[in-house]
Amino acid sequence: MTLTIYFLFFILIIIAFYVAVQDNHINALLSYGAFGTIISLLFFTMNAPDVAIVNLTVGAAFIFFIYVIAIKKVAKVKIYFISAPYLVEFIDGQMKGFEHHILKEFLDEKRLDVDYIEIESEKAIETLKKKGDILIGGFVVEEDIPDVVKSEHFLPTKLISFGHPLKTDFGTYYKNIERQYYKDFENDFVVDVIRFKYLMYTGKKFETAKTTEILNTGYTILFSKNKEFLAKEFDEYLLNLKNDKDYYNELIRRYIG
Repeated sequence: MTLTIYFLFFILIIIAFYVAVQDNHINALLSYGAFGTIISLLFFTMNAPDVAIVNLTVGAAFIFFIYVIAIKKVAKVKIYFISAPYLVEFIDGQMKGFEHHILKEFLDEKRLDVDYIEIESEKAIETLKKKGDILIGGFVVEEDIPDVVKSEHFLPTKLISFGHPLKTDFGTYYKNIERQYYKDFENDFVVDVIRFKYLMYTGKKFETAKTTEILNTGYTILFSKNKEFLAKEFDEYLLNLKNDKDYYNELIRRYIG
């Protein structure tokens, strides 16, 4: 009996340490439930079955479900998005696209509810900093942005310049994303591969014949600073996704062709 008590105490210490260092609220909550169950077993082993039953029903079960309800109320993720062909699109009343699919799959694994809010590209970064959690929409970001965390590249791409654009930095590029996507281009501009593919598909003709590949890069998802832990977990998910090459390539074929 003494060995059993020592063993249960040892398990409690391990679980308590795990809960203390765990930054995933779902894993921490499940571990808390296991912690309460082990304590109940410990009370039962020490000839206190009444205390064990009370702890199991109140400490391990009731409080566990209270935390579940609380987390469901506060764990809704606010996602701002810019429409991007093949990546993030609102079609027939549903969100679709490669970027949307992988992010949804990740958030479903974390059991997080989501609010999608479309936003103009000019306001996207500042809105993310002030009141958003995640920003998506085919972003190509090479430099660091204050108070914003970039994910690893979820899909490779290139930036292509047409004519002789004066600037190719992040601000100039994304300031004109909506104009490039929906309206006529000027003679000199920069575009990423997927938006360029969309333009070719729609039959867009360009006045300039001069094209230059100016950067090999990739699309990234942007997280607000207070969701840095979520960005790290997304990078882990992304690594596992890319390691499953058959599934990863199948998603690319499905959404991008």
